[in-house]
Amino acid sequence: DMGSGSVIGAADAFVAAFVASLVRGMPLETAAVRASAAGSFSTTKQGTWDSMPDCEDLGRFMVERLGLPDLRALQELLSPAASSPSTTASEVRTGLAVPAAPAAELAVLTADVGSLRQEGAAPLRAHRDTFGQSLLHLGAMSANEEVVVELLLRQVSLTCLDAFGCTPLDRAHEMAILARHAPGVVACRALILAAAVLQ
Repeated sequence: DMGSGSVIGAADAFVAAFVASLVRGMPLETAAVRASAAGSFSTTKQGTWDSMPDCEDLGRFMVERLGLPDLRALQELLSPAASSPSTTASEVRTGLAVPAAPAAELAVLTADVGSLRQEGAAPLRAHRDTFGQSLLHLGAMSANEEVVVELLLRQVSLTCLDAFGCTPLDRAHEMAILARHAPGVVACRALILAAAVLQ
């Protein structure tokens, strides 16, 4: 819900928060979550400069949207210590520090399409992570076309909103902005857009 805000500057806020988070040494997944929240925050206000959150604004916004009691709970949620202490070969290959996750979420994050095909359609459609993201949100960010096609075939919702008010197409678009001209990212965005148009 944008309220009286504007989308002008949302991508700028996203990129700024993403880069700032990485510069501070935060894990890629945490940087992406903070960036998404910053982009969403910026749509709640008018004007580009006034809509840019500082760290305190962003923290309060995330606490409110995620329904957490306070900033300490948010820090615990985003802390790398919350991730699984051991790193598997697939996690190293994908460059992600994957927290302990349900099998389907792990299959999406590691592009394990075979495991996804073994899951029933209903659990795939119902799944949400800590940030309210569906498997299609995660698939859009993974930039793996096979994963996205499998989730679309299982009719995972194209319109579900995560805790920051973003759809899977929003996530695919954000990744396309960050990874310009990366074939997998562009293909995932095109697949999700085509599915949305056909729906």
